[in-house]
Amino acid sequence: SGAAEEAARRAHDGVAAVAAARNQDRPGFAADAEQEFARLAPELRTALAYSRLILARSLEGDVARAWWWMRRQEEAGLVPGRLAYNRLAAAAAQRGDVHVMAEIEQEMRGKGLPPDYVTRKWRAAADAKPLVFWKEWRRLQTFIAGGLAQDARRFNKVLAACRTPAEVERVVAEMRARKVEPDGWTFVKRLGASGRSNERRSRVLAELRATEASLSVRGLNAVFLACRTDEERAEVLEVMRSRGVVPNEATFKARLLKASANKEQLRRVVEDMEASGVVPGVFMYNAKLMLGQSNEERARVMADMRASRVAPNKTTFDTLLRACTSDEEQARVMAEMEAHGVSPGATTFNIRLGMCRSDEARERLLADMAARGLKANAATLNLRLRVARGESQHRRILEEMRAQGVRPPVWAFTERIKACRTENQRSRVLADMEEHGVAPDLARFNMLLGASRSDEERHRVLAAMAVKGVEPDVGTFNARLAACKSADERARLLAEMDACGVARNTSTFTTLLRACHSNEERASLRATMEANGVKPDGATFNALLHACGSDDERRGVLAEMEAHGVAPDTITFNVRLKACGSASEGAELLEDMRARGVPADAVTYAMLLKIPDQDAEVAWSAMVDAGVTPVSATLSALFQRLPHWAAPPGAAEALLRRALDAAAPSSVLGPAVSHGARAICSVLPEGERLPALEALVAKARTRSRVIIAGFPVELVARVVGEGSGSAQEAVIAFLESAGLRPG
Repeated sequence: SGAAEEAARRAHDGVAAVAAARNQDRPGFAADAEQEFARLAPELRTALAYSRLILARSLEGDVARAWWWMRRQEEAGLVPGRLAYNRLAAAAAQRGDVHVMAEIEQEMRGKGLPPDYVTRKWRAAADAKPLVFWKEWRRLQTFIAGGLAQDARRFNKVLAACRTPAEVERVVAEMRARKVEPDGWTFVKRLGASGRSNERRSRVLAELRATEASLSVRGLNAVFLACRTDEERAEVLEVMRSRGVVPNEATFKARLLKASANKEQLRRVVEDMEASGVVPGVFMYNAKLMLGQSNEERARVMADMRASRVAPNKTTFDTLLRACTSDEEQARVMAEMEAHGVSPGATTFNIRLGMCRSDEARERLLADMAARGLKANAATLNLRLRVARGESQHRRILEEMRAQGVRPPVWAFTERIKACRTENQRSRVLADMEEHGVAPDLARFNMLLGASRSDEERHRVLAAMAVKGVEPDVGTFNARLAACKSADERARLLAEMDACGVARNTSTFTTLLRACHSNEERASLRATMEANGVKPDGATFNALLHACGSDDERRGVLAEMEAHGVAPDTITFNVRLKACGSASEGAELLEDMRARGVPADAVTYAMLLKIPDQDAEVAWSAMVDAGVTPVSATLSALFQRLPHWAAPPGAAEALLRRALDAAAPSSVLGPAVSHGARAICSVLPEGERLPALEALVAKARTRSRVIIAGFPVELVARVVGEGSGSAQEAVIAFLESAGLRPG
């Protein structure tokens, strides 16, 4: 009903108000959110709403009020999860309150929620912060009452004990009242206590510009390092220039440290230092190595270092290693490193691990790392996670990370989600993330939605999103749209999208275009797209090209594509090649691809092989010359072509042998097995058929499904031998022996 919809909107707005207030960092936002929550009907007070309130109070450092809201959540019949307790733990850690931390951990265990990595992290943070604000504040008051000297250092010690913005403001107000001039470290402490609050940080920097206190270069260097953004650092440098503070070596070192990710900024710092007359140290030469565009430039920098008698350090050689493009270059850098008596560190091995191309090379490096007594750090484990093959290896590395107290990054689960083939595997990914204290983010949920194969699985993913308090975005709706099976489903989802205030983007319209069944529908959708100011991209035009039924329509789409300034990509050319009617036309398109610098992939050559008068040898050789590895689609196209190819005697046999040799293990999928078996039985001499069939199935992906209905059962049975059973039983036994799954 209209009333229910209005109430649902109010519930959504109430929860959103908390998030919006938090993002704006507005003082008192938690109280405002509580008022918004009080207006909601009881049935609309969801776990997500309670979670937002607990977070709001935790961010303000009000542990007691956050705990009070947790009790109200329990009274409402909603069980608080580990996430809510961890938010309380974060607030307790900010205050350095180890007693509250102990109570939180005890209550978690009592409810069957053993503390995870995040809880342990906050416990360690609380233990490491023995300074408690009220103790330092009382000590300061004692100093003041005794008439002892009041200077910035004494107030800075109290600022270091602050855990909330209110405590910081109290100390700053006392400094002003006592007319104590701040120093550079005062502003460092205040910036540190401001956290991510842009408003508070801006106020601190404004006071830095306005203060009349004398600021040393050392203090300003520390303020520079405490800045979070380029804009903040630019303000500090302007303060240094306006006050005539002469930068020293530490100033440039701090600037280089912050500019290391941006080569243009790095170049400016190097130029400023050379102009200032400051004697360059090893860090300056390391910056020049980072800026080097060639081996010759880097060699000149190393020669300058030797001439200036500046000894290279570990960072010098790590920078050189990052520029290596071959194993030989790496070996030369490592030999030079050893000659200078510099021991490689964990970062050195991490750089080399990132360049490894095989599991064997990685294992050798890890063994060398262990032999040198170097412990794998978080970056090492993250690199191993990135290249982990299979679920078991991924989980083994996760256990190593847990044993070392390293929390895996959320992106470490991306490749694992891509590799999942079943719903159970995808659900285990979420379980592992929960177990290791990694909260799934929106990008990971959208990936899971896109990979889901049933409505039930998609509903479970959406439910998990709601429990975690993750709001859907346009990517979420696009993933759901792609799975819709009817126009009614799509219409309902678009209505839901509009109700949530999520604007449609190019990907949304592209997904809808793929589902259109007529030119009229596509034209109407394009008009809507233009009316909404959404510009088409390459995927949009590729979808339109795919739907074209004639050359005239394709030419029209390509002309429109050019008018919009959208360059054709590999998929564009693959769609056009699929519609080619002659080998000469295919050759022209391939030449056009080369001229435009568009790379051809394995599917490109599969489309070439499907052209009726295409010379299979020419197409295959072109693929090999381009260094493209064939995939299942390429092999299927070739295998289908060979039995009908009017080639010179022996040419088809030779090409089939080359294709079987070139096929990488696990590159042959179900359809390619069927087409390959037919080609082998039709093209090769009888004496070569059985070994060729065995080689084919050995390279097939294990458990790959082979549809028996399309399989050349009689042909293969004659090769493998029927035995006492039927031809079909003999073939099924042959496939199962290779680990394939007959369907």
